[in-house]
Amino acid sequence: MLSKAGGRSNALISDDLFITSQTVKFHLSNAYRKMGVQNRPEATHVAARLGICD
Repeated sequence: MLSKAGGRSNALISDDLFITSQTVKFHLSNAYRKMGVQNRPEATHVAARLGICD
């Protein structure tokens, strides 16, 4: 389980993972599609409701 929704930017995520911001955007878009949401706040809400983040 994720402990917190960090609110990190694509650039910060990409720096931590040594990938491009475009790759982060690509994977986030896929996750949003699978979750049936349009953006990070919606995804966070769904994740919290499902109990996979605080």
